[in-house]
Formats: sequence, structure tokens, C-alpha cells
Amino acid sequence: MYDGGQGAGQLPESLDWLPLGRQPGQPRTHRHRGKTMAKEVQTQAGRCSTHGTVQATREVPETGFPFAVYAIWRAAAQRRPFLCPECGAAVQAD
Repeated sequence: MYDGGQGAGQLPESLDWLPLGRQPGQPRTHRHRGKTMAKEVQTQAGRCSTHGTVQATREVPETGFPFAVYAIWRAAAQRRPFLCPECGAAVQAD
């Protein structure tokens, strides 16, 4: 490994070796945050045991890349029950 002529184990005077110009003591910052997956909200009239007839909803991920992964996620989400917007309990379809 090249030591820059400084001797083994010694740090160079300049800080050019730091990635992206980061100075010592500065926290690492993330340039991007994890994107929130786009959701399609499906609604259906249903009967909640507590609230009676309600407009129940469920979230299904929209199609994206890689398509095979999203196809599996969509299929799994469409098997989940519709939920009451008031209490979050599963509803029975009318």
C-alpha cells in the first residue's frame, strides 16, 4: 500500500483523503433518504362489527421496478382484508 512517503501509520497533512471532501469531526450525511413506496388505496363498502356499515380501505403497492418483486407484493396485499377507517379492524364485505 502506498503511504505517500510519510512513513507507515502516519496521516498526511492534507485532508484530501477523506471521501467527498468531508472534514474530520463532521457527521456523515446521507444524500438520499429511502423513498416511500407509492401506494394505491382500494376502497370497498363493508360491515365493521363495532361501527356498522363503513367505507373500508386497504393499501396496495403500485407497480414498479423490479416488476417480479412488486407483482408478489401486490398479490400479497390484495389478499389482506379491508380495514375499518375508525378502528382498524377487518370488515366483512357487503
